[in-house]
Amino acid sequence: MVATVDLCVNMCIRSYQGNPLVRHFSSRPANRKIPMRDAAILKRASTSPKLCTSSKTPLVAKASHLGDFGTARATGVGEIAPFKLERWFAKYEFTAPYLFCCSDCEPMSMKGLLAIGDEDSLERWENLSLGYTESAGLPALLTEVASTYETTEAEDVLVVVPEEGIYLTMLALLKPGDHVVATYPGYQSLFEVARSIGCKVDMWTPEPTAQGLQFNVDTFKKLLTPSTRL
Repeated sequence: MVATVDLCVNMCIRSYQGNPLVRHFSSRPANRKIPMRDAAILKRASTSPKLCTSSKTPLVAKASHLGDFGTARATGVGEIAPFKLERWFAKYEFTAPYLFCCSDCEPMSMKGLLAIGDEDSLERWENLSLGYTESAGLPALLTEVASTYETTEAEDVLVVVPEEGIYLTMLALLKPGDHVVATYPGYQSLFEVARSIGCKVDMWTPEPTAQGLQFNVDTFKKLLTPSTRL
């Protein structure tokens, strides 16, 4: 999957590097509309040093040149603080010889992954298309996710990556003045997105015990208020 995504990104980069839309984008008037998909790619590239591969032909101008896409924010949402973990990864993840900050599993090679694939999985790999799937997500993936729950069907599953999922959920559930309790240390988006909406955030931190650091439920209860939403 990672190899597929990388290939798609590289194809997009090669396509956009020679695209007049991108090359002359900084001179476009702010109120001129551009295709939604183009705008999404340009906005993503403006914040990702990994996608800006050429200094002579920049993939994108500053976000301020994106017109509506560069300035619009959801109602009630302010500036979100920089994601420190991702900034750190952008700088050190592929240059440091040892990483002690990772909580994920050691990645497999494609050869190793295919070696444990069943017949159906291998057939899907051989016939994999690099085009778009259905808008609701890959049906086989939705079915597989639903199978891990006792009362959930595939049509009940919505696929979204963690960062966007946190953002969309908090936009839907929170409003300025709401109270949020977040575990800390933890994923920065879990409290920074809430703060950007205008919520008061209290941290629930682990406490030292004979068994090591543990979260105390009584401490959590004391943090709750009538305005606690999450």
